[in-house]
Amino acid sequence: MKAPNAILLDVGDTILRQYWFDLSLGIDAVVHDRARSEELATAFRAYELPAYDRGDECLLAEWLRSQVPSLAELPTESIEDRIWATVVRMEPLPRVDQVFASLRDDRVPVGAVSNAAFSGRAIRAELARHGLASQLRFVLSSADLRVRKPAPGIYSAALERLHARASETWFVGDTFDEDIVGASAVGLQPVWLTPGRTTDRLSIDVPVVRDWSEFLALYASCRAS
Repeated sequence: MKAPNAILLDVGDTILRQYWFDLSLGIDAVVHDRARSEELATAFRAYELPAYDRGDECLLAEWLRSQVPSLAELPTESIEDRIWATVVRMEPLPRVDQVFASLRDDRVPVGAVSNAAFSGRAIRAELARHGLASQLRFVLSSADLRVRKPAPGIYSAALERLHARASETWFVGDTFDEDIVGASAVGLQPVWLTPGRTTDRLSIDVPVVRDWSEFLALYASCRAS
């Protein structure tokens, strides 16, 4: 396995761990009607699941503005920021800051690719709150392109932004079907960050690391070889 010339990272449960999420409470930050917010949260879940099956993505703020007439005059970004501030709580995974420091010292460019109903702009703002956004060339969300991993288009768009070849780029993520299978299909070198999960009989030959400490060891080994 060759050392990477560039790296792409998933966000949720890869860079940041999500430890709390309440969709109806997030929606209520802009609707200000708890019962109506719960109805809208249920409706959005029903709307997005068939889209997921097609590999499509929905932008929550855009959908919400189409459902609530009083929000029609508000910019999508404003709606999204109000929702995000209430809907989720996240924290960096241990030692991810050391990974970024090592990659920065080695001048390895890094980008992030996330499946989310929020824009890359909103996710980057969350990363900035944890002091991590400056380490990334870009944050690309499936909502930006309206297509979800493992669709090849989202990886191709990320590689174009990174100015990197797939064969020289690692992709690190926590979900097998979305991150690992999708990355492998377009020629990226996947690395599966998967603490405590069964890895027997994998359909893809992929290095597995349980945490960022093990990733650092793998990365150092590849650079030394």
